[in-house]
Amino acid sequence: MNGIKYKIGFFSLVLTVTTAFAIFFLRNSNESVVDEVLDKKTIKTYKELDSLLNYDLEQADLKVKELYNQSKKSKDSLSLAYAYFYREVVERSKYRNDSLFYLLEKASKLATYTVDEDLKARINYEFGLYYSHNENYPKSIEYLLSTKQYFEKNNEAALGQFYNMLGVIYLVMDDIEKSSIFHQKAFEIFEKNNDTVGKAIHHANIGKLLIRQSDYKHAKEKLKSSFKTFEALKDTLTMIKVLTFLSDAELYSGNTTASISYIERAYGFTKYFNDISLEGHILLHYGNIYEYDENYEKALYYYLKGHKMVDCIYLDFGTLKTISNIYFKTNRLFDAYSYLEKYHQVKDSINGAEIKSQIESMQWENKLKEQEYKNTLLKINREIDKQKYLNRTRVYFFLIVTTLGIALLLALLYRNKKKSLLISVLEQKRLTEKAKVETKLKKMNQEKHEYELDKKNRELVAMNIQLLLNTQFLSEVEKVVENNAKAEDMEKELKQMIRNLDNKEKSWEKFKAAFQKIHPTFFATIQNKYPQLSKAEIRICMYIKINMDNNEIATLLSIEYRSLITIRSRIRKKLTLDKNDNLDEFVKAW
Repeated sequence: MNGIKYKIGFFSLVLTVTTAFAIFFLRNSNESVVDEVLDKKTIKTYKELDSLLNYDLEQADLKVKELYNQSKKSKDSLSLAYAYFYREVVERSKYRNDSLFYLLEKASKLATYTVDEDLKARINYEFGLYYSHNENYPKSIEYLLSTKQYFEKNNEAALGQFYNMLGVIYLVMDDIEKSSIFHQKAFEIFEKNNDTVGKAIHHANIGKLLIRQSDYKHAKEKLKSSFKTFEALKDTLTMIKVLTFLSDAELYSGNTTASISYIERAYGFTKYFNDISLEGHILLHYGNIYEYDENYEKALYYYLKGHKMVDCIYLDFGTLKTISNIYFKTNRLFDAYSYLEKYHQVKDSINGAEIKSQIESMQWENKLKEQEYKNTLLKINREIDKQKYLNRTRVYFFLIVTTLGIALLLALLYRNKKKSLLISVLEQKRLTEKAKVETKLKKMNQEKHEYELDKKNRELVAMNIQLLLNTQFLSEVEKVVENNAKAEDMEKELKQMIRNLDNKEKSWEKFKAAFQKIHPTFFATIQNKYPQLSKAEIRICMYIKINMDNNEIATLLSIEYRSLITIRSRIRKKLTLDKNDNLDEFVKAW
């Protein structure tokens, strides 16, 4: 009988405490949700900003500054998260890239503590654009894919932009097939929603893709259609981009005059913006046109001028190499080697920056996980505090009834002890999970370090080969200078040596011998398994083996980039590779 009374009293207490806790929790939860829900006026403001970003960037910039100042005064975390987000979008649209990561990081931290999933997805999309701009495509795709599920359910317009961006990234990565698939998916959404801007963006990107496929006629049709739309919208920045694409299409189809005409229009539009970097981009396009036309003096003029104006390490990387190549072509060897040295310095700094970025990314992910653990522990502590308060209230109440009060007190003590044990178990579990994460991070860092060391060793081997050839040539020059007292004889022999330096067959045999020492099984593999490869194709495979990129190989072989792509396709056919097989990885495995 006493046992039954004890159980009835115990369950009555549990029911009372649970009900009180539920009421308390729901009351506080509702207050929290009310704080995070956007009112109709705020939603209207954000929609206006989204529209202005497409049609009037200057007005959008003013609105964003106003929103930021208001948010700072109100100290509303959600409003401030939107302010940082829109500031980043404006800065990106105006090619001001210095503060993008900072703004996104601030927006992301503030949005973490809100219930606005749309904002979180849009911030992750912007992270994807940021990493794409910095050529960290795996990280870019990772962030973009994290938004897909939300956009599919809630934001079809953003889903179209998501597919469009994937198409752009895969085009840069030379995966034409995947790029076409994603661009088609984007177009279907733009067409369904009658999204004029989206369709214009799609036509511009398809124009770039067609240029890559050497279909210049259809590329120009798509780009002209896109330009008309942005011209009607008075979107001058995007008009400049499309004009540069049209210039490229005309240039590669052999119409230099039309190419210059388009780039001159683009350059004229840059005067409306106080943006030196944007003007520098256009000057680099001028350099590309004159280089293609073999007018190396003008090409150098524009490349050097544009290089000084463009503040982008990744453009420095390509521009320095191009300037060096032109100096080599015009026999200005001192300047050529000077810019080649700068090119390698920038290349090394990019590699170092990428490693640092990856380490910072892993550190940030670890901090987020630690914060999640802290938040979980904080919630548990809050629940315990609430529970203790309610328990004390119930204890005071039931002290009036002595026998029942003692029984209920014992039950309460038992329950608290059980909760303490549960908290102890949870804490131990948290520490175990933290140790696992730290071990995994150490392993990842070690593997990445080993990979970078191996990559650097390969690059050093390739550089040593080139240095060996250069040293041999310089030694021969010194012998000529020492053995000839007459300037005429010396000049004659030096000219003969320069002509001999151009003897590609001899240089090739020297390179082949040095390569054989480093990769002794390479030629045996080709002879036994792939005898159908020609000498030129074998040479390209050798350059792939020592980690040279397509631009470097094309320059070394004195062929156009698209000719190299054609040869690579022929090699893939002879090696019977599938579409999903990577030629570079296949060759490096020999």
